[in-house]
Amino acid sequence: MGPLFLVGMMGSGKSTVGRLLAGRAEAPFVDLDTRLERIFGASVSELMARGEASFRELERASLAQLVAEPAWGAAPCVVATGGGVVLDPRNRADMRRTGRVVLLEVAPEQLAARLRGDTTRPLLAASEAGPGAALAELWAAREADYRAAAHVVVDAAGPAASVAERVWEVWCP
Repeated sequence: MGPLFLVGMMGSGKSTVGRLLAGRAEAPFVDLDTRLERIFGASVSELMARGEASFRELERASLAQLVAEPAWGAAPCVVATGGGVVLDPRNRADMRRTGRVVLLEVAPEQLAARLRGDTTRPLLAASEAGPGAALAELWAAREADYRAAAHVVVDAAGPAASVAERVWEVWCP
């Protein structure tokens, strides 16, 4: 059992499921967005306000630094990535090369229901189409990258504990 990267759309449960898995495996949990905020001294919203391209470069640097740590891969670790980390082919390659990548897949309409009222998501806040349409557009634009990154796709509908169990079965068969 080595590092596990959870990828998926915002609201797919990466952080919640990741914490459950890390607890079960008695492994460290890394939320890549929290790591970004700590390293660069600003919230994700503030970093995104500087421009998405700039944010993606900071995200890239944070992930590259993580997987370059001397003992990376020697022990289990669970990483909840940001929703757009898969957009950079270098990120996809780093994650696939250094760990197991699981896509938490949830239909856009279910994501919209989960994120109803959430004003902390910059890409949703910027959309004039509304959360459901914005999430459907994001999924359509990113689906191929998510699938290219993932070793395994897990249905992430339902309670977090059930999703964590499904991920555990593919991470620790």
